[in-house]
Amino acid sequence: MSQLAVNTPKGQDSLKREERSVEILNNYHPGLFYAGTPKDSAAIIDAVLITPSGTQSLAVCGIAEQKSRWMSYQKLKDWDFEWLITNEKLQKSQKIAEDLCVPLFGLLYLIPDDCLLFEKFWEKGKWNVEYEVRHTETWETTENKNKIFRDNAFVKMGKAEVLKGT
Repeated sequence: MSQLAVNTPKGQDSLKREERSVEILNNYHPGLFYAGTPKDSAAIIDAVLITPSGTQSLAVCGIAEQKSRWMSYQKLKDWDFEWLITNEKLQKSQKIAEDLCVPLFGLLYLIPDDCLLFEKFWEKGKWNVEYEVRHTETWETTENKNKIFRDNAFVKMGKAEVLKGT
């Protein structure tokens, strides 16, 4: 059985970065609640997004893929604003969004700039972002122990809402 990333030092750091990205999201979208999926299992999606609905209820308004990267906004721009996501995960996430009849969002936290890119990837049968699938070599896990070849989606984040930390 493989060790989950959350149980490693890098995994614990990743949890802190996810919390920071949620803080930034809440500063810009205070009525949007980020409900993370359990971190002790390999969930396909990272969170369910929830908003108030009526006076005493809540409604699911989206699902999210969240990642934190040691990359500046300028570096992402130099790379044509491409965010690498495993294509299998992107497609499975889209299917979950479709089944729930909600949008799929991407949240990319750029650690050096303390900023969050917030983008609606998919909604109502339509992709709202451009992406290209390439069969590339990449790290298999957060711990970067093994390189593998797989289909990766390179999602264009150039139109994402840029939320700066305070």
